[in-house]
Amino acid sequence: DWLRQIAGGIIGNAVKHGGPGHVLKLTTGTEAGESFCEIADDGPGLPQDDGNLVPQRFSASAAPGSFGIGLALAQCVTEMHGGRLTVQSPVSDGRGFAVRIILPQLVAATPPRMAEGIPA
Repeated sequence: DWLRQIAGGIIGNAVKHGGPGHVLKLTTGTEAGESFCEIADDGPGLPQDDGNLVPQRFSASAAPGSFGIGLALAQCVTEMHGGRLTVQSPVSDGRGFAVRIILPQLVAATPPRMAEGIPA
């Protein structure tokens, strides 16, 4: 549920800060034994004043009215699930913002064999 909330928060921020007429793109897939969800937009992106796109929790760089915990919390929760979070801004032409949540693929366990005479 935490991962779903993170994706929802990132999408909500993209809609909020992207501006009118911006494009939001959601991509999911697998690469090299990992699953990913990428949320990208063509909005104004993030300022790169300190070179760190994932601010520390409660940082002074937080937007007015914000605690500055969004991306830092997203990174923490993703890492708690064995994954990592990458951020890119700008994406192209000096604009845009992309967050990729990368997680290890889960291998389904083989169900236990049923006792004879009990239908599966």
